[in-house]
This record gives sequence, structure tokens and C-alpha cells, in this order.
Amino acid sequence: MTTTPYVDPQTVHNPLTGTSPPAAWGDAVRDAIEYLARPAGCVVATSSGTNALTATWTSVLFNGTDERDTDGMHSPSVNNDQIVIPTGLGGWWAFAGSVTVAANATGIRMARISVNGGDTMRTAAFQTPATGLGAVVPIVGELLLAAGDVVRMQAYQASGSTLAISGRLAARLVAVV
Repeated sequence: MTTTPYVDPQTVHNPLTGTSPPAAWGDAVRDAIEYLARPAGCVVATSSGTNALTATWTSVLFNGTDERDTDGMHSPSVNNDQIVIPTGLGGWWAFAGSVTVAANATGIRMARISVNGGDTMRTAAFQTPATGLGAVVPIVGELLLAAGDVVRMQAYQASGSTLAISGRLAARLVAVV
């Protein structure tokens, strides 16, 4: 179901006392309630990992089945490393996810959200444990985005070798501007 962009019902009709609003006003009220009940967003995941070179930001490929995608923002088969903000759905978007990096006892691990190729939101840089366990790097935050913005979740690892990465990311529109 495609999200209907929010329309203030008062812009459709500002009822006077004792008058009935037109059907368009009732439709706008219903669409606004649906907008709140089913916010635009997607939940994407990896089914098979990506190889990340050392000391390089690498986009996570979300090549699994989309768990949720209200507005066709992601394709598991074409440009599957990106989420594109749909027309009419610009505003504050909340992101929550994680990048998993294969086991290796050397170097640091980081995750970030990149918008239109920029280093937009970076979280959770840490040194890997000496045990060489795989690392799960969480990422969470809110960003002000416009229609057409291209969002990618990326991983950085400095192990000295190529390591597999995978991930899961949820994006949800929380407020229009």
C-alpha cells in the first residue's frame, strides 16, 4: 500500500458552524489517520554477505526479501544497496539497524548512514575483541531527508584483509516538515 502524503484537512475545507463538510474533507481526515497508523518506511535485510575491503567504506547489499516496503523505496535486485525517499515523503526519518562484520581480531569496526554519498550519520566505532569474534555494529538515529535522497548503510573495517559484512536496516518516516 502506497503512503498518501499528509494533507491538512483544514486546507480542503474549514467548516463553519452548522454546515456539513464535503466528502473530500472526510477523505483527507481518513488519509491523515492512515498516515499515522501506517507510517511510510521499509525494513531491508541481507541474505548473502558482501565482501568489504580493509580501510574502505562499503555499502551493505540488502539482497534478501524486504520485510516491509510501503512505497517501493528499495529493490532487492536492482541498486539493492540503497533506499530512495519517495516523492511527497520528505521529513524526519528514523533509522535503526546493524552491520555484522565477520570474525577477525584486528582493527576497528564502524557503521554509518550515507545520504547522497555523504558521511551523514556515523555511530559505534570500536576496537574488535582479541577473541576474534564477529562484530555487530548498531546504528540508530533520525535524519531530515527530502524526496529523492538516496540512503545507504555502510560498514568500515580495518582488519588488514577482506571481511564479509551483512546487515538489517529499518527506516520509518516519523514527521513531515
